[in-house]
Amino acid sequence: MLTIFFYDFFTYILPALITFLILGFISLPISKTLFKDNIDGGFANSQIIGLLSISWISFTIATISGLTQINFLNHKSIFNILIAVVIWVLINLTILKKNPSILALNLKKIGISFLLTSLLLLFFYLINSFKALVVVTGSENFMNLGILNSILYSEKIPINDFWFSGNTLNYYYFTHYAIFLISKILNFNPNNDLSFLYTFYPTLFSSSFIILTLSIIKNYSEKISKVKLLFISLLNFIFILFLNPLKSAIVFFEYLLGKIKIDQIYSSYPSYSIRIIDNMISENYNYSFFINPLHAHSNSLVIGLLVVNSIYYFFKNEEKVTYTNKYLISLVIFLGFAIISNTWDLIVYLFVILSMFLIYRFHEIVTNFKKYLITAILFIYPLAFIILPWTFYLVSPAGSLGVVKDTSNLIQLFLFWGLYLLIYLLFLYSYLKSDKHKFEASFSLYLSSVGIALIGFLEIFYFSDYLIKTVYYRTNTYYKFSNLIILFFSISLTFFLNQLIVDSIKKNIYKLIFTLTLIMVVLPFNIIIFKLKSNSDLTYTGVYSQNNKIRDIDSSLFELINYLNKIKKPNEILIEGGGESYTTSNFASVYTGIPTIYGWSTHELTWRANVFFKKQLESRSEDLKEFYTGEDLIKSQEIIKKYQINYILLSSLERNIYGRDLKEEKILKTGEIVFQRNNTYLLKSKL
Repeated sequence: MLTIFFYDFFTYILPALITFLILGFISLPISKTLFKDNIDGGFANSQIIGLLSISWISFTIATISGLTQINFLNHKSIFNILIAVVIWVLINLTILKKNPSILALNLKKIGISFLLTSLLLLFFYLINSFKALVVVTGSENFMNLGILNSILYSEKIPINDFWFSGNTLNYYYFTHYAIFLISKILNFNPNNDLSFLYTFYPTLFSSSFIILTLSIIKNYSEKISKVKLLFISLLNFIFILFLNPLKSAIVFFEYLLGKIKIDQIYSSYPSYSIRIIDNMISENYNYSFFINPLHAHSNSLVIGLLVVNSIYYFFKNEEKVTYTNKYLISLVIFLGFAIISNTWDLIVYLFVILSMFLIYRFHEIVTNFKKYLITAILFIYPLAFIILPWTFYLVSPAGSLGVVKDTSNLIQLFLFWGLYLLIYLLFLYSYLKSDKHKFEASFSLYLSSVGIALIGFLEIFYFSDYLIKTVYYRTNTYYKFSNLIILFFSISLTFFLNQLIVDSIKKNIYKLIFTLTLIMVVLPFNIIIFKLKSNSDLTYTGVYSQNNKIRDIDSSLFELINYLNKIKKPNEILIEGGGESYTTSNFASVYTGIPTIYGWSTHELTWRANVFFKKQLESRSEDLKEFYTGEDLIKSQEIIKKYQINYILLSSLERNIYGRDLKEEKILKTGEIVFQRNNTYLLKSKL
């Protein structure tokens, strides 16, 4: 075990920490300009800002390279990365030149902040280093791996759609691109090192969350002791990772009383505990951090923290609305990052920003309406510039605003949102009872009030997409919005509960007992679930064990993948068995990045959401079925020519998908066998 840990430490953990440290320091001039009043002087946020900014610069250069055919600047080129880093360093040096006082660094604060990041990275590394705690199949992790490999395989930006050959990927993958960039710098291989790549966004998010909430509490209670701050830090960590819906606590007690068996919970954890509301994906982002940690909607939460942080200081410092205001400029940039990371988030952020202005600056807006309007219009231009690289090809899958036909069951709503609502009501009662209202308390209450308002919004409106004619017509809207609602609740209620606990230590021990009980009711259930997810196998395998963690995949298929990754050339296409979403079908395209003609149709239709594409997909589905189950060799050869297919796969996956209908003898005549292990074949077509 120690041998594995030390190998992983020097191969993965230490290089990643050094990268975060460098990102933090070179980005500190901008971050400190914005967040100098955070308890770490802005260092936690500087790591996020650095990663996203360098990634955006690199992506923009790569987009220009793709449009102009300047190949030596494509996204895989070391020159691309070097230029992006140099530009970012120069921007920060310019800020530093204008404000030399930034050089007055508090190394102790930075050291503590970096220690926090290091401990969090170690925590998430350990979670992902036990054999069955890393989930690739059965979730969108499989898709996320395909996106990473597609970025690696594609010759230019925009990248290939690995499940729809001949097309570019119509999905917001900016945060995946940032992970690709780190992988490129550190020479990580997504296929082998995926479990470690899982740690990056949860680490950066958790670190920034803890620093933000501690800063709000410190600004509220300036004389708070270091011991209490340390205690609160621990509680914040618990809130981030273990605060769950009320239903989780109920299921936990049902398990204790013997009403539910372990196997039942394990086999259907989301539906038992978090996906409570019918026909909805309602789940906490902490679930994503452990089960689906590379999903765009959880990755983008780091941007949410930057947005909240900027809003907080803009209104706390009573900043003026000008085109040159540093917080407004940062908000525009962060909103641009949000659009290209998870477009749905923009709607929520705009609601938060506009409502804050109406609450705190209503009179000023009325008296200076023209000034506000002109400033808002002027800010559209830099926002358009940030999202410009994506507007060349990305079409938003979300459509028009619709009215909800059937609202959620009230009991289910309470089981999901009830815990947050109860704490919010306590917070509201405490706030109204108090005579003195510092900005921190008002801001925290405001965030949870926004959460309440958005829950109401979700019961009235939705944004249409491909699923509009199904019972899941508002699933995507609910899922995307609920992640941010829980983020706002977490920041707000963390502030309130921390204040409650600190006050209770002196005044009311019963409040303290109640609060800690509330936390501990939920915490043990999550720990049990983590053990359940390990499938009774807590073997410590370290990072390089991904291949062992995919059930029902024989070793010969992995050998084929390794072989194909060695011989593949640019702009090739393969054909393989295509199945439904959340399965291991389309295994080769995911693990090589080579586009296949058809894969995960529900996701493809959701990404594109147009009738013309649906007809194309149906046509490809018929061609794929004909290729693997039809008896006519000539038709199969015509399909190869039609899609310009280079490689043909025949493995246990195709046998599982097509069963007895599979025409193996015919398929083996469609090309030359270049790889064979047992009954696993890779054929090269005769194009």
